[in-house]
Amino acid sequence: MMREGGAGMWPSFILGLVGLFVAGRFAAKPDPRGFALSIGLWVTLGATVVLATWTDLAATFQWVQDPARTTDAQFARMVAEGLKESARPGIIGGMFLTLMPLLVTVGIYRQPNA
Repeated sequence: MMREGGAGMWPSFILGLVGLFVAGRFAAKPDPRGFALSIGLWVTLGATVVLATWTDLAATFQWVQDPARTTDAQFARMVAEGLKESARPGIIGGMFLTLMPLLVTVGIYRQPNA
């Protein structure tokens, strides 16, 4: 999955791990700085996932538009394969983008004045 998703998978994965750690730390010990950092990492991860997905889509369409690389008989299959691979950053990023707010919600709930 990491190889299929292209180079954008690594920033998505690393930012996701860091964001998950920060959100988990905020859930365990809520403080305003942890909240702000979690939100910042969540937004950055979202932008990274979008960029990685669009980069993968551009690479797919660059590949299939060249008749020397893709024959008419292979076109639909190659586009389908490229779209599948282009979805990989969204899959891994979506996992982190779902878990991070869940942990932040736990931290908000655990705050003494909440």
